[in-house]
Amino acid sequence: MFPQKILPPISAILKQSWSLYQNTLTYCFSLNFLLALFSILPILLIPELQNPPTPEVFQKGLQIFAPYLPFYVFGLVISNAAIFYRVGYLMQDKVISLSQTYSFVLTKLFPLLGATILFGFAVGIGFLALFVPGLIFATYLMFYQPLVLFANAGMFEAIEKSYLLVKGKLGYSIIIGAVAISIVPFASTILQIAFEVIEINLPFELSLAVEVLLNAFLASFFHCTLLVFYKTLINFHQIKVSDSFVA
Repeated sequence: MFPQKILPPISAILKQSWSLYQNTLTYCFSLNFLLALFSILPILLIPELQNPPTPEVFQKGLQIFAPYLPFYVFGLVISNAAIFYRVGYLMQDKVISLSQTYSFVLTKLFPLLGATILFGFAVGIGFLALFVPGLIFATYLMFYQPLVLFANAGMFEAIEKSYLLVKGKLGYSIIIGAVAISIVPFASTILQIAFEVIEINLPFELSLAVEVLLNAFLASFFHCTLLVFYKTLINFHQIKVSDSFVA
């Protein structure tokens, strides 16, 4: 592929992302499902969080959940990274086994965890200060996982290189990132509206099962979009990242 001189239209990025998502869903469904299970872990362990909690209930919930927090964070980091890694290979028409996927991700666990903590700290502070800084930080740093997995970056290097990839293209990147991360909440909202229109009131357990299935089907669209955009920016900057993911 020849290096790109200009970035393609956002619609082209999203169209390519959707096509990649459709072509890789069968390979990522089980990974998406596992990610969805980790995502609902707090609600499963703390029934009080099933409804919007009061500050007192939320604080009590945090105390109950604290012993499980490392397992929760490890699970989310590993599950997300596994989807990124598998989709990265599928983009090259290569299929790797689940055991190979998780084995490789585990070798990158510490830089992934470190970069995730840095990402969470920066974005969290940004959102606490004002919403806009948090959104900007999240956009600048959104490629830290692909950089750890495919460019062999350490945690600080991944944060720095992600910033450099997005630098000068913030507005363009915010739109793509917003679409990528909004697909599951949007689909969930549409589904809830549909249930209300036809007057179906699902029990909490069944409602949670529907959410898990929805995530199992749609979660990897986020990863596909970020990887398509990552590859586009790598080409734009004329960077060769590694033998396992050459843009």
